[in-house]
Amino acid sequence: MKFPHEKLSLFFLALIELIAGSIIIFNLETVLEFPIILFLIPALMNLRGAVYGVLILRIIKLLTLGIIKPSFKEKNLRKNIQTSFFIGTIASCIVAIIAYIFQIIYFKAHISFLEILTISILTNFLSFFIITFPLIFILFYYYKKGKSLEFLGAPYVAAISDVITPFILFVSFNLIFITIFQILFLIIIFIFLVVIFLRKSLEKEYIKENLPTISITTWFSGLGGMFYARVINFTEIQNILIASPAYNALLGGIGGILASRLSISFHLGLSFKLLSNISYIKSAYLAFFAGLIFSSFFAGLRELFIILISSIFSVLLITLITYYVSLTTFKKGLDPDNVTLPIVTTSGDLLGPALVIVTFLVFFRT
Repeated sequence: MKFPHEKLSLFFLALIELIAGSIIIFNLETVLEFPIILFLIPALMNLRGAVYGVLILRIIKLLTLGIIKPSFKEKNLRKNIQTSFFIGTIASCIVAIIAYIFQIIYFKAHISFLEILTISILTNFLSFFIITFPLIFILFYYYKKGKSLEFLGAPYVAAISDVITPFILFVSFNLIFITIFQILFLIIIFIFLVVIFLRKSLEKEYIKENLPTISITTWFSGLGGMFYARVINFTEIQNILIASPAYNALLGGIGGILASRLSISFHLGLSFKLLSNISYIKSAYLAFFAGLIFSSFFAGLRELFIILISSIFSVLLITLITYYVSLTTFKKGLDPDNVTLPIVTTSGDLLGPALVIVTFLVFFRT
């Protein structure tokens, strides 16, 4: 299969994200019964995208700078893969704790903590195998072809993680009520983490810079879903849910492409100016709006209008956030790959729903 590249990467992302939106709409009754799901979905989507997106960005940088060769025999590569799994699992536990607290505060219908914890960790476990290795193979392929790799990182990680996250989440509902499955699964994961830790297969600096950022930003992404959960009874908002994963992911995708470009540009000393780096990926911005129009059209004309108006402000804010976070972290001696992407994807998950609801209230509820 030939994967879309450069200009098509974000459009491909929008197409795939429609599947994620369709999964949510198809399970709308479950969402209405347990609104905390609208917190879990964007939080877990963000977590997968951030953890494995950072991993892909790190690999892109290592390949581009000639630090590693395109081979799984590279020890540095294997350590990065194991570290990302470790970070993803720990952050999944944190998401489960916060989701359970929010559920007690805001909603009547409850899912037990053990059930939420199992859902969260199970999605991370399955995502690890579904996302990581296929994408690394794709990176190796395009690297050997001499292609630009910036367009492959964030869009494809977001697309795959955002489709499988809601799918796994809703499928998991058929498993989490089996107590013995929950206990056995959590024990296996715990043993796996201990083995990784004892073998000293972790990048400590990677964990130090990445885990705190992801742990904080992920639950902020869940707040974007909480915005929808608080107004879910409006039928207009229900229709927008089909396009909301695409909207959020496209914001994270355009930010991720820019972040990857900035990181490489900064490390190579090419340019520290925003406009010069944007001009290099201007086709990505055109693809952003094309993908947004395509995905929003399936929600309806009114919903398309709402999303387009809000996107004008959100893409501007995402661009500025990406640039200044990348520049600040680089100047402080930190690796922008470890910090920028989690902040960018979280900003997209917050800005998307917030600006959509504000636009909706301004134009249709006054």
